[in-house]
Amino acid sequence: MKKKFIDISDKIDEFAKKLFLDIDTITKQLAVKPLIVGAFARDIILHYGHGMPVFRATTDYDIGIQLETWDVFRMLKEKLIDSKNFKETDTIHRLINDDELIVDLIPFGDISDIDDTYTWKDKNKTKFNVLGFENAFKTASIVRINANPIIEMKFASLEGQAVLKIISWDESNGSREKDAIDLVTFMISHIDAGNLERFFEENYDIATKKNQIKWEDSSARLLGRDISININKKTLIRINDILSRELGKDESKLVIDMLKSNIGNYEYNDYYSLVNSLYKGIQDIKSTK
Repeated sequence: MKKKFIDISDKIDEFAKKLFLDIDTITKQLAVKPLIVGAFARDIILHYGHGMPVFRATTDYDIGIQLETWDVFRMLKEKLIDSKNFKETDTIHRLINDDELIVDLIPFGDISDIDDTYTWKDKNKTKFNVLGFENAFKTASIVRINANPIIEMKFASLEGQAVLKIISWDESNGSREKDAIDLVTFMISHIDAGNLERFFEENYDIATKKNQIKWEDSSARLLGRDISININKKTLIRINDILSRELGKDESKLVIDMLKSNIGNYEYNDYYSLVNSLYKGIQDIKSTK
C-alpha cells in the first residue's frame, strides 16, 4: 500500500494549526519525530481526508514522540514550556498551550522496555503500553499542516489507529468504551476512506466469500488485511489474542461496548460480525506470510 497524503493547510482551524506549528518547531530542534494519534488523527483522516462526518469533536491532542532516551523527552518538555506557548500540568506527560488546548505527549521507541511498556516517574507510577506505536509510525499518512512554509507531519493511518484502539481497550480492562466505538468507525469506514478502487481491483474476493455479504463486513475484512500487511510479529500476536478471546466468549465485552456506538439498526450480532470479519482479514494475510 502507498502512504497516503492529505493537505489540510487551508482547512485546519487556526488554533490547531498554531499548536502543530509550535510542536513542529521544537521537535525539529531536537531532531525527534512526532506522530499524531487519537481523536484528532481520526477526524483528520476521515473528515478532511475523505469527507466523512466528525463523530466526536475534540480539544485534546495526543502526540506520540519517537525517542531514543528519556533525556530527550525531558528536553522536549523543557523547550516547549520555555517557549511560553505551553504550560505544565499535574500530569507528567500533559501540557496545555496558550489557547487552552490539551496536549498529551506519548513517548515510544527505544525508551520502552522489551515488553513495549514503561512506567512514568509520577506519584502513581503509572504503567503505559506503547505496543503498536512503531507500526502506526511506519504506516502513517503524511498530512500537510501549512503551505508556506511547507510543514508536514505524520498522522496515524486508520489501520494504525485501529491497532492502537484494540490494545488501549484491552489495557484498560474494557473500561474505555470509546476505544471500542472508534474501532467500529474504522471498520465500517475503511473501504470508503480512499480504498474503494483497491478493494474492487485487488480485494474483491472478500465480497464473494461465503457469508461475507454486508458492505460493512467487507470493509472490516479489508481493514484486517491492511493491518496484517505491515504489523510486526509481537503486535500481531497481541491483536490476534485479543480478538480471538473476545470472539470466543458467549458475550464479548468488546462487542457489548460497541453497542454504545448506536449505528443504524445494528445489534449485538451485527457488531460481532464486524469483529469476526476484522479477525478473518488479519488471518487472510497471516496465512500467506
